[in-house]
Parts: sequence; structure tokens; C-alpha cells
Amino acid sequence: MPRSRIRFVGALCLGLLPLGVLANDDCYWLTDGGAKMVAIEGWDFTAEAAKPGLVTLPEAPETAQAILCERDDPVPQPHDFEALIQGKPLFVRAGVGRAAVVTALGSEDGAFKLSVQQGSVTDAQRALITERLEGFYAAYDALRADE
Repeated sequence: MPRSRIRFVGALCLGLLPLGVLANDDCYWLTDGGAKMVAIEGWDFTAEAAKPGLVTLPEAPETAQAILCERDDPVPQPHDFEALIQGKPLFVRAGVGRAAVVTALGSEDGAFKLSVQQGSVTDAQRALITERLEGFYAAYDALRADE
């Protein structure tokens, strides 16, 4: 998915979450160009990622374009790329209100890319983001080898 599209959906979703609400790994489908959020009830991305094989995404609304998960940290988790390779960019929101940091995991020219949509990340987080992005390639190759 082109970065401009990710940025567009991300910009629309930033204002949709209540300012005082933050639960770890609550996830939402972003639909209708990011104008609406649909809660993904009973599904936990982190728990799904702990299972062997490719993360199983829940059934998506027809207009779903991306997933947004609320977490404690905006750094991608080791299996986050699995949503992307199934056609769904992943946004992560850490924090609440204007202090929140929102990252978007997408791809550009066949490469995994992470952009910061809101807020900023620390130098330590930036280093871990780079490490995780590099790790996605080996994990992706391992998944393909299991097919």
C-alpha cells in the first residue's frame, strides 16, 4: 500500500479514539477511508501472534482498509508485519490525547516502512524500530518456507 494512502488513513483515525481511553492491544478496523472505527471484539493481536504460523485476522468489514491497535509502546511487535502481508496496514497508538504516539506500518517498493503519524519516538525506540523492521524480512522468509 502506498505511503500516501497510509498517511491519509492515519490522519483520519487520529481523532476517533476517546481522549481518556487506552487499553493494551485493543484493536479496531479502520473503515470508510479511516472515517470510522469498528472494534474487533474478542481478538487480541499479541495473543494471535503467539500462535504458530501466520496471524489469523478476524473477519473484516467490507470497507476495512487497515487495523489500529492501542498498545503501551508504539514500536512494532515482531509479528506485526503479518497483518501487512495480508493486505492490512497496521497503525499502533500508544498513549492518549495529544501526548499519544501513532505509528503506521506499511510497505513501499517492496520494503517494510514505518512512519510516525503523530508525536515522536525516542532514540531508543527508533533503534528498536529499525531492528524490528530488519527482523520482519527473516520472519517473512521463515513463514514462506513453511508454506
